[in-house]
Amino acid sequence: MERSYILSELKIWFLFEFLHAIHPFIFHYNEQFFVEQKQNFPKSLNTFRRHYPEWDLVKGEPEIELMRVRRELLTADLELQAKREEHQQRRELANRQWQELREKENLLRRSFLRFDEFVKENREKRERAVRKIRDEKERQKIREAEIAELEKNLEYLEKVRDEMQNYVEEYKPFQQYLETVLETKEFQSIAEIFNRYETLIAARATLVQNQDDNLQALENTTAQLQKMTEEKSQSLMDLNSRLAQLQSRHEQARAKSLHWETVVSKVKEVASRKELEETQVRACIWNLYRQICRRKGVAVEAKRDDLEQQLLHVKRTILELGKIVSAAKRKTAREEKQKKLERTAAANKDEKCPADLRREETRSSFRSSFDGTRSFRRN
Repeated sequence: MERSYILSELKIWFLFEFLHAIHPFIFHYNEQFFVEQKQNFPKSLNTFRRHYPEWDLVKGEPEIELMRVRRELLTADLELQAKREEHQQRRELANRQWQELREKENLLRRSFLRFDEFVKENREKRERAVRKIRDEKERQKIREAEIAELEKNLEYLEKVRDEMQNYVEEYKPFQQYLETVLETKEFQSIAEIFNRYETLIAARATLVQNQDDNLQALENTTAQLQKMTEEKSQSLMDLNSRLAQLQSRHEQARAKSLHWETVVSKVKEVASRKELEETQVRACIWNLYRQICRRKGVAVEAKRDDLEQQLLHVKRTILELGKIVSAAKRKTAREEKQKKLERTAAANKDEKCPADLRREETRSSFRSSFDGTRSFRRN
């Protein structure tokens, strides 16, 4: 029993070593068990030798071997099932990866379409921005014309103010005269003169306020125009920068497209060349097959497209010709050997009669022809 146990342990150990060397992933899930068994193998032998003396050994029986074989079969089935599960998992992983690749391809196509739409939208936006800038320039010209008109009005109002001040200074000597007017019947009282004065002051204040409002409106309009000009200039610079980036990306995409178009044209060229070579090879095989059939006097049975049958017929013909050549070589060798024998016999022809010599020559020629015919038929 110790010998059979040692042999079984050695077989298991060598089997694990062989399978692990062929494919390291066959028993990766039970690798720790394999290492422990490999390390404990000498210990188990020593333990077995200590506890089982030679006089108490049990001879190997078929039931024990059958149980061991069943255990190995069960282990192999479990390992096979685990391997199948692992293969199924890898297959599912590969399917998921293929699905992800298809999704990425669809995403790339959609991104390309969106990029095309984005380029079109940017072109439209640029055109709108150009139109808007042109409109803003026209409005700026209009505002400048309005500013010029307001400045003219301002100059006119300032001139009016100066004139009024001059008038006041000019008519100041007449104040006394106005005071003396009170004595006349035109104004009934001093209040009427004050009312007239306040009316004139209110009119002057109204004019001054209108002038200030116009100046403030002019300043506000100028500031708004300056701010609007700066904003539109910055927006135009941003749009020009984005346009340059998009043009660069467009050039890169166009270069890649040209590269892949060149690759596709090269592949088509190689495919056409291979197709031409295949057509030439088929034509050569067909001509060789027809020549063989014509020389053998056999009808052409295979179709022109049936390349396999043509090659088989050519192969059989070549093998037959090879056998015929071998038979001819053997026959030539036998004839040379026979000639040597005849030359040897010619040296001793004085000792034999002419009838015996003729009989031997006839027998040897008949034997050589019979052997050649039999070997040819056998081949």
